[in-house]
Amino acid sequence: MIKKAFYGLCLLTLAHTLSAKEILLSNAPVNVALPMNQEIRIEFPETVIDLNLPTELTDSVDTFLKPDGVLFWKAKRSITNSRVIATTAAGQVILLDIHTTPNVSQDQDEQVLQLITSEQLAQRKSIAPETDNSDVPEVLRGNYDLDNGQSSAKKRSPNYIDLARFAYQHYIGPTRLIENLPATRLKTPILGKFRFLRVWNNRLDISILNAWRYDKYYITAVGVKNKGHIAYRFDPRAIRGNFEFVSALYEVLEPRGMKYDRDVWVFISLMPFEQAIRGGR
Repeated sequence: MIKKAFYGLCLLTLAHTLSAKEILLSNAPVNVALPMNQEIRIEFPETVIDLNLPTELTDSVDTFLKPDGVLFWKAKRSITNSRVIATTAAGQVILLDIHTTPNVSQDQDEQVLQLITSEQLAQRKSIAPETDNSDVPEVLRGNYDLDNGQSSAKKRSPNYIDLARFAYQHYIGPTRLIENLPATRLKTPILGKFRFLRVWNNRLDISILNAWRYDKYYITAVGVKNKGHIAYRFDPRAIRGNFEFVSALYEVLEPRGMKYDRDVWVFISLMPFEQAIRGGR
């Protein structure tokens, strides 16, 4: 039994970190200040298929663009006002006006700019766990104080999506951006020959990547690779086991050899993974 399932964390929640500055996109250019010799992270609302960087900036800034629309920039030389044009997979054109600023203190939180559309903002509010969480334990509702174990209106503890995001951050983006969740790393579970999928068993290559425990919750990251030439849509009904929450980065696992033929699934359970996939036995 799977109580909750979700995909698309890469667009809506995975990229949102505690130090992120949200910028609501409009027709106006986005002003980006690059600290000298310090990497910043810019999170686009979706995949960027073209990043038009002026030729004169090639040697002035290190650029790393991930397939999921996350851009890392590090200025090596002084940059005055320059315009960069980003085009998303949906055809949206985003203008970035960049310039450098003096370096900042090393103890300052990593700079993260999260660019969101008005549609995504509305969608995020509509799926927020706080909207209907009567069946979620208090420790996950956002009113639990981890310091003293008491309810608190001022502190919000991680919910299922927060726990899943913590797991995904080990595989997407720099290690230094992993949230400081007090989770204990566990010995990697052994899957063996047990098949916890109702279908696709011979078509997907599945491996256990990592496992953690936070409070009474077990968090397990599972690597999935498509071995065939048919795309598969993520469907939690295909998964056997007793899980509180299951998520995937991508809705569709593309055929072998394509850009998104691999994925990471995250499972949250009240028991160790190898026990949960057997229904608690």
